[in-house]
Formats: sequence, C-alpha cells, structure tokens
Amino acid sequence: MLKLKEYLYPQKLRAERELKVLFVYTSMSGFHFDSYHFGVASLISVTQNAHHDTKVIVLTEKKHYEDFETKIKGFKPDVIGFSSVSSQFMFIKELAGIAKKFLRLSNYSEWFRPGRAA
Repeated sequence: MLKLKEYLYPQKLRAERELKVLFVYTSMSGFHFDSYHFGVASLISVTQNAHHDTKVIVLTEKKHYEDFETKIKGFKPDVIGFSSVSSQFMFIKELAGIAKKFLRLSNYSEWFRPGRAA
C-alpha cells in the first residue's frame, strides 16, 4: 500500500524494472481531436514520473493502422494503453486485435503469478 507521501510525489517511486509503455489515442471521426485529453495526459505523466519509457501515438485515420504496427514492432512495448470514448470503441477493438499479434505474452506471466508482491 502506498503511503500518502509516495502517492503525492510519484516521481520518487521506482518500479521493479523499467517498462516500455505505449499509449494510443484515436480520433477517427475528428470529434475529439481539438480538445486536451486530461485523463490520458495524467496517465502518461505518472508513467514517465515512475521512470518508464513512454511513447504516445495519435491515430486519426484507419490508414494509420500501419503506423501503429510499425510503432509496436520498433518500440516493442511491454504495455499498450488505449484511451477511448464510445464513438471510438470499434477502432480501439480493431487496434487491440492488431496489438495482440505483436505482444510478447510470455513476459506477462511474471506479472500475474500467484503471490507476486504488488
């Protein structure tokens, strides 16, 4: 359990190991592209402050799915985080299917083993 001080000052926290984290934001129809996205920005900030290698990709058209595949192949993330609103869910579902092909699932067994300290 985090102490209040650690919660308020996450930059002092260190992970067991550095993770590669790829955040994905979609705006396929253009409805949400012109606003600032506080939720995903906060997650990115906390992830970076915890000293993880963090990258972000914004996809605005289906033809950019290839860019997503290229980013996964080159960066080789341990975690992929998707941010979505209901109008983007079908695109996120497709992207998750693409990501699934490239993830190294064997690395995830250590995170879900019984008795692992949180």
